[in-house]
Amino acid sequence: MATLKKNMLHGSLLPDRHSRLNPSHSRRAEHQPQLPGIGPAIQPSAPKTKQPRCFYGSAPLSDPNRLASRSKEITNAIVQHLTSLVGTNVRITIEISADIPDGAPEHVVRTVTENSRTLKFDQAGFEEKYVAII
Repeated sequence: MATLKKNMLHGSLLPDRHSRLNPSHSRRAEHQPQLPGIGPAIQPSAPKTKQPRCFYGSAPLSDPNRLASRSKEITNAIVQHLTSLVGTNVRITIEISADIPDGAPEHVVRTVTENSRTLKFDQAGFEEKYVAII
């Protein structure tokens, strides 16, 4: 049974140096490496694993009429987790490409061009594609 000795400064009870409660006599202390005159050696912590520092992803939208619902799904599944990390800079780009087999009428060209300016698109425009027939 462990014996206790009264701490003279604080009036509390402490295990004496021959007690089994004394940590220097525990099995765990016996197996720890000792540095001469210093005590148990400090165990190095496990090396940290490298964590990814960026994310990228693109997802096709097969039905343009589902843009709003698909955007909500992506926001809930991906964007919200990334923006919850302190200091994270999340950039989202919407890219639109449309192949118009019969060509775009002038009123559609004008409306889409004006709207893309109003919405501050970085790049937008129409072009003619020439297909070489062999």
